[in-house]
Amino acid sequence: MLLDISPLCLYHNAPMILTHYWFDCPLNGCNQRYDMGRGYYVMRENAIEDVSNRRQCPKCALRLYLAKRVATLGDSVWLCANERCPSNRHTLRMTFLSPLVKKEIQHR
Repeated sequence: MLLDISPLCLYHNAPMILTHYWFDCPLNGCNQRYDMGRGYYVMRENAIEDVSNRRQCPKCALRLYLAKRVATLGDSVWLCANERCPSNRHTLRMTFLSPLVKKEIQHR
């Protein structure tokens, strides 16, 4: 897993904090976690209760994380946390973006 990633909490849009082998939402009372093997999930009483989002990377099949949320979920940016994944090259990362975001990046 890349240690310089910053997944956003699906509930609060807050950058999550790396704790052990997963990322936790920093807001008090939020049990949202992320790791690239499970994706996003909720942990309560030492048990996984809810697997919130299991978006798979089309290149390596590990779980994507939410890197940037915009007004419409379809335009949000999801990236792969696997540092060896070919999707981490800039040109392949474009495949995870919506047409609106791709157009904005290409016009820069």
